[in-house]
Amino acid sequence: MEDTMTYQLIIKGGRILSPGDNVDMIADVAIDDGKIVSIKPELGDDANRVLDVRGLLVTPGLLDLHTHVDFGMRTVGVNARGVNPDLIGVRAGVPTIVDAGTTGPMNFGGFRNYVIEKAQTRVLAFLHAGRGGITMEPDVRYEDDVNVDFFETAVANNRDIIVGVKMRLMGPGLQSLGATIVELAKSAARKVKLPLMVHCGDHYSKFDGAGEVTRAALRLFEKGDIIEHTYTPIPGGHLTDSGDISSELRDAVDRGVLVSVAGGGMHFSYRVAQTMLDAGIMPSFIATDLNSINHRQGCWSFTEVLSQFLALGFPLKDVIELATIKPALAVHKDDVLGRLTEGREADISILDVVEGDWYYDDIEGNQIKGQQAIMPKATIRRGEVISVDWGPHPWGWLPAPIV
Repeated sequence: MEDTMTYQLIIKGGRILSPGDNVDMIADVAIDDGKIVSIKPELGDDANRVLDVRGLLVTPGLLDLHTHVDFGMRTVGVNARGVNPDLIGVRAGVPTIVDAGTTGPMNFGGFRNYVIEKAQTRVLAFLHAGRGGITMEPDVRYEDDVNVDFFETAVANNRDIIVGVKMRLMGPGLQSLGATIVELAKSAARKVKLPLMVHCGDHYSKFDGAGEVTRAALRLFEKGDIIEHTYTPIPGGHLTDSGDISSELRDAVDRGVLVSVAGGGMHFSYRVAQTMLDAGIMPSFIATDLNSINHRQGCWSFTEVLSQFLALGFPLKDVIELATIKPALAVHKDDVLGRLTEGREADISILDVVEGDWYYDDIEGNQIKGQQAIMPKATIRRGEVISVDWGPHPWGWLPAPIV
C-alpha cells in the first residue's frame, strides 16, 4: 500500500519499543485489514482513525504466560477462581494471555468452546497433565490421574492453542508420588513434543519433604522446560535450609531450563528474588499467575507486575523484552507474537510510563519502592482499538502510592 492511501488506523507519534526487533524510535504505525502495513517517522493522517499516542509507549502486544481464565466453568462460592480473560487481557493492555494448566484433557473442550472462543483476547494454553486440571483440586493424587492417551488426543485436536504441558508439585500427589508426578507429566510432554511447566511451592499442604522432591524433579527437566515460581519462599522452593540456591536449580538453568517468576501474590519473595538475582538466576520472562482472587488482592495486573521489576532495578527495555519477545520464544510463537513489524497481525500495547513514588508488598511482608510505573492506555487487537478498564485498584491502574 502506498503512503498516500487511506489506512484503517494510524497510531501516531509514540515511542516504538520492540526489543525483539532491536527498535526504539519515535514513529507512526499504519494498520490496514488488521495487519501492520507501515512503520515510518511520519505517515500523515490519512486514515479512518488516527490515534494520537505522543508521549506514550508503543510495544508489541504484551504476552502474559501464566494466568487462570476458566471464567464461568467453576462454581462461585465453592471453587471458582478463573478470571474473565478480557478483564486481564485486552481490557488491561494485554492482547495475548496463556492459561497455565487450569484444565486437563477431559475438560479442555469446554474451556475452548465456552471461554477461549468467546474472548476478544488471544488465549493460548498449557494443558494440565492431570485429567481435569486444577478445576477439582487436588489435581493429581494417583498415577492413573495422568492418562497419556487422553492427553495426546486432546493436544492433537487443539494444536493451534495448546503450547505446553503443566504439572504442579503440591498437595497429596506430591506426598504420595514424589518426583514420579513430574516423570508422568514429562512422559506426556515428550510424546506431544511440547515444553513442560512445573509449579514449585507446596502452598496446599506445606509438605516438609517438598524441597527434596523439587530437587529430584529438577533433574528431569530438559532445555526449554519451565520452572514456575522460582522466587517462591514456600516449601518446595529452591533455597536450601541454609539459604543457598540448590545445585539442582543451577544445573537446570545451565542446561537451558527456563526460569518463570510468576508470583500470583503468594509465590514471590523479594528476599528470595534478590538472592537469585545476585547469583545470576534471572527470569526468562515475566508473568503473573492472575486469577479472580489475586486480580483484586496481591497481584493486581500484568502492568503492575512489570512495574515491580522496574522497582527491582530492571531497565524499561529489559522489562518490555521479558513481556513480549521472551515469552513468545518460550512457547515457540515468536513467528506471530512478540515483535512489531510490517506484515504481522496488529496486536499492540499502548502504555504510559509514569513518574512517582509507589510501593510493592510481597508475601513475607517485605516492601520495595519504585519511582516509575507502567499503566495501560489502550490495546490494539487485530487492528481494533480496545479501551482499557478503570483498573483493579479503587484509584485505577497505578500501584499503591507512598503518602
